[in-house]
Amino acid sequence: AGLMVALLAAGASAAAADRALGWFRAGGGTLARELDNGARRGLRLAAVSDGLPCSVGVLQAPATSGGAAEYRVVADRDLAGALDGLVGQGFVPVASTRTFGARHEVAFERQTPPRPVAAWRLVEFEKLEDLPAAVSTAAAEGYRAKLLVRPAFRSWPGLSERGLLLAVKVADAPARE
Repeated sequence: AGLMVALLAAGASAAAADRALGWFRAGGGTLARELDNGARRGLRLAAVSDGLPCSVGVLQAPATSGGAAEYRVVADRDLAGALDGLVGQGFVPVASTRTFGARHEVAFERQTPPRPVAAWRLVEFEKLEDLPAAVSTAAAEGYRAKLLVRPAFRSWPGLSERGLLLAVKVADAPARE
């Protein structure tokens, strides 16, 4: 039910129900394989849960016939080093999900024909209370928050992790608070 709500919230309409659907369970590093399998069948990622012990994803045929989609999946710890390269290759972050433990993964999609290239930025915050200031700083530079990668996690010393958020630069958009 939650995934269906996510589909509707993402703009799926009643007419979209006529398009082919698929679903998958992914855990333990199988998200990339499941996305690739769906892409070979002409499906694209529509929604993914953040559930444990595995994620549940929904794939759907695109509204208009078009080219293929290709996916890459990056672990949260590797995101800072991979972001610019993937964006430069035409990949766009489309979803984030939690895997076993406190690990998170981000799915990137590249469509044919390619989308216009946009600048993306990784925004970090140490505590939930720091999120408004981090988002405001990025917004003042023309970035809009798009995808929460992981929330800030405060725990035992050495286990705490900063929160991560992906933001996209909006061309010719006025600064926003």
